[in-house]
Amino acid sequence: MTACRPANGGYVLSVESDSGRGDCRAGQAFGPGEPVVVMVRPEDVTLATNGTSATSGQLAWTGKVVDGVFRGRRRSLSVETAQLRFHVECPATRAAAVGEAVTLLVDPSNTWALRP
Repeated sequence: MTACRPANGGYVLSVESDSGRGDCRAGQAFGPGEPVVVMVRPEDVTLATNGTSATSGQLAWTGKVVDGVFRGRRRSLSVETAQLRFHVECPATRAAAVGEAVTLLVDPSNTWALRP
């Protein structure tokens, strides 16, 4: 975590790690350098083509699809980044193939920071 500022009755944290960076929401203040766990719901992750840039404080990670399960209109994907494994829910029509490099994007309003 690199910065924390008050916003809309809570806080916005600017976070950065080896696997991603961007902004996220929090219910309490965090100090500079304090570790955080960022929570993201699988359906709030946008699956983008590899190399897509984040905009407006979005959190972004690059990774590779390692597994996928067809679920009718949706697909459940597992994506591995440098340090993390994400479970992503996306429309079946946009699902990436196993082995494909992708960028994962999450809007700050769909994130929540907690103390580990």
